[in-house]
Parts: sequence; C-alpha cells; structure tokens
Amino acid sequence: MLINNTPMCERKFGHNCKNGTEIKADRCDFKTGVTVIKPANISDVKFCQDISEFSSFHAMHIRDDLHEGFCGYDNISFTIETCKDE
Repeated sequence: MLINNTPMCERKFGHNCKNGTEIKADRCDFKTGVTVIKPANISDVKFCQDISEFSSFHAMHIRDDLHEGFCGYDNISFTIETCKDE
C-alpha cells in the first residue's frame, strides 16, 4: 500500500492500546525497533493484553502490505519506557 508514494514499510507506526499502553515505531516493518510506553500502574495482565492487542492489530492491518519483507514478531527489538505517576 502506498500513501503519498511512501511504501507501508517506511511509514511511521503508532497504536494506543485499550489499557493505556502506547506503541510507536519509525517504520511499520519495525526494522529500527519499537518503543513501548507502559503506564505506571498497569497490571502485568493488562500490559500483556495490550501487547497482544498491538501485535494483532499490526498482523491484521499492516503486515500484508509489507511487500519488502517483515522480520517476524519474534525478532522485534523492544524498548520499554514506564510513565511516571501524574
């Protein structure tokens, strides 16, 4: 899929999950890694739900348009940042 003549793999990725986790990446193919912004008081279960939601969203809406290839979900480099209480 091309938007503004930019292949899907080169487009920025962002997803806000149901339980408040924010996912960002410079590329939709995740070659440069993924940043996860974890809410301070999220439970482990809700955090796992959010990661599952993010990967399912990507698989359903983006992965098929990565015609230049995708390394697979088990090869993503994650950086997790925890938000401080406000």
